[in-house]
Amino acid sequence: MALVKQSEHQFKRNPEIDEKLNQFIKDSEKLVAYVKELPREELERKYLLAKMNEQNRRESYGEKVREFINKPENTELKKSLVTKINSQKNSTLIQEAKRELYKQGIKMSM
Repeated sequence: MALVKQSEHQFKRNPEIDEKLNQFIKDSEKLVAYVKELPREELERKYLLAKMNEQNRRESYGEKVREFINKPENTELKKSLVTKINSQKNSTLIQEAKRELYKQGIKMSM
């Protein structure tokens, strides 16, 4: 049973990455042969396992950063970050309000 459905999606390729990958493939004949022998379902599972591990690493790093900024000695850093975020939120709110007013045809007098 295949987990991923075939599609007619066009994949984008980065020439630099493609070149590095082609070189890796040339240098890794045994690995390439092993991968070619794997059933489709096993390839899908290995790919998804790598994605799951990547997500877990990101979440773990996020937790470490959260612990770091919540330490008492980092109070000033946290305050400055919160101030910066609140400023960005306000700016984003104004931008979104302008878009909504424009979409609804509401004109503001100056």
